[in-house]
Amino acid sequence: MRRLPPLGAIEAFVQVARLGSIKAAAEELALSAPALSRRVQSLERFIAKPLFARRHQAMVLNADGERLLAQIAPVLDSLSDAVES
Repeated sequence: MRRLPPLGAIEAFVQVARLGSIKAAAEELALSAPALSRRVQSLERFIAKPLFARRHQAMVLNADGERLLAQIAPVLDSLSDAVES
């Protein structure tokens, strides 16, 4: 079986990608900004690629991040829906 990254890292990545900032995503997930940033960085280390272009007050997906988000966000949303129902 293949190893998967921690679900918390995936969730952090998706929220930062959707909201465009660590601060907003941290508030949404009830985490500190440094903790959320560490989760995103752990996912980037796991896949050995940066996923964002980091700017002063924003995080913008790069091409690798766009591809990953397109593949993983619908799956994460389905998982969330399954747990809620």
